[in-house]
Amino acid sequence: MATIFQLHQVILFLTISIGLWLAFWVYFAGKTKKTNKYFFWMVLLWLTGEIVPYFLFRNVLLSQKILFFLPKLEIAFVFIFFIFFYLFSINFLKETNKFPLLNKLIPCTAIVGAFLSIFTNLFLERVELTEERMGLNLILTPGGKIIWLGFVIIITLFILSRFLLNYFRTLRENKLRFQYFLIGVFIWAIINLVFNVYFPIIYNTFRYAYFGNYVIFVFFGFTAYAIVKRELFGIKVVLTALLVGLIAILLFLDAVLFTQTLGIQILKGIILVIFLFFGYSLIKSVLREIKLREELGIAYQELKKLDEAKMEFLSIASHQLRTPLTVIKGYLSMILDGDYGKIPEKVQEKMKDVYLSSERLIKLVNDLLSATRIETGKMELKLKKAPIEPIIEQAIKELEIKVKEKNLYLRFEKPPKESKLPTGQAKKQLPEMLIDSEKIKEAIYNIIDNSIRYTQKGGITIKCKMQNSKCKIEVSDTGTGLTEDEIAKLFESFSRGAAGSRLYSEGVGLGLYIARKFIEMHNGTIRAESEGKGKGSSFCIELAMK
Repeated sequence: MATIFQLHQVILFLTISIGLWLAFWVYFAGKTKKTNKYFFWMVLLWLTGEIVPYFLFRNVLLSQKILFFLPKLEIAFVFIFFIFFYLFSINFLKETNKFPLLNKLIPCTAIVGAFLSIFTNLFLERVELTEERMGLNLILTPGGKIIWLGFVIIITLFILSRFLLNYFRTLRENKLRFQYFLIGVFIWAIINLVFNVYFPIIYNTFRYAYFGNYVIFVFFGFTAYAIVKRELFGIKVVLTALLVGLIAILLFLDAVLFTQTLGIQILKGIILVIFLFFGYSLIKSVLREIKLREELGIAYQELKKLDEAKMEFLSIASHQLRTPLTVIKGYLSMILDGDYGKIPEKVQEKMKDVYLSSERLIKLVNDLLSATRIETGKMELKLKKAPIEPIIEQAIKELEIKVKEKNLYLRFEKPPKESKLPTGQAKKQLPEMLIDSEKIKEAIYNIIDNSIRYTQKGGITIKCKMQNSKCKIEVSDTGTGLTEDEIAKLFESFSRGAAGSRLYSEGVGLGLYIARKFIEMHNGTIRAESEGKGKGSSFCIELAMK
């Protein structure tokens, strides 16, 4: 049966091997880059100052002087390590010129600390031989403990704070690199705070410090990967792979070091192989999921850019078209009114057609402008107290010509002006409301206009009444009707039903969308109902009293 120390030896051998590989991997990936160089020396210093002495203490016969000197050297190495840790961090974050005072103060403080550690007894009080810490236990002086651990904690917290600030400020594509560093340093810091800070301060012992020293390679591994790799896997993949690898190593060590019977070793070996197979499958599935998410994210961003470009184009085009169209309409109106002399009847009829076409174009341009303002959040309400009845009447008046052309009826069933309260006092049936009159009129106009377009016989009926402290406006028609699928997408932008494409080819599907948005801006609701094709449709607006 393997002893605990033999297990430590195996893990130490692995950590030193991995540490050297990481250091040289990063160094040769960018020999000229300062970040890579600082990381290289950071790893080597930690290996030299923290890991290698553990082997020396157990495998070399040392005199008392050397036994006392090597821990002092170890403390000094930690001071020097934090110089390179700081320099690495500010280079990684590209903040080399941001803290000129700290750039001098931290290295000078660390060098002074290292010098005092080696040549004085400021930090180290004594060394105790023990089996529990692979050979020794360091007892620090009370003042030295405060200085050393204070220096380590302050520098670590400062570096962490800089990474966190930069993480929240940086662009999305750079966040992943910061995530690798932060997760690595967070795991290392938490475990070190427990074993290298909490236990030395509370119990005055370093006998469990090797746990912190092993875990630093999680930090080194994450950081090295963030430095070298241009295309990083998601944190989820790396953590999954790390967990699978860690369990596989433990299973392997259990089979090799802690199992004496050959049959049990073979059984554990089979379990290890099965675990590796399922672990590999798990990592592949996580990779597949992340790849799909990334592709979906890229597609979403592209779609968002296209949508923004579409809105910008519509806004510019609408602005550019509205002015000349308004001028054209004005001149046509003057010609039809005879301001430029009498015109032949045949020409007059054609001019009327042109005038109506210009009106339709202006309405379309206004709808496009409204849609772009709504989508970009630039549409604002101008709220004022106003009665709803004159607004409905105005919308009806503007559509009278269209109704007559199609030989339809357009009825507005008004409620009585007043109703009697039980006290005998008169109460207005439709009181004034806090609304943007223009936008409410446009919403009602668009709904009535939509009913006129898709009604070939009969007509449109408009009702307005107060119900449950809400103003309810109903627009019913005897038109083509709607299917459930058409109702579901009726109020979306650029959406038109099957009848829309057949009966009215000039529309673009914005009228009802704008109506819905204007009503919702007033905290109201709008819905459509229909019993089916050929059975007409009904639109209902509800506005809360304010």
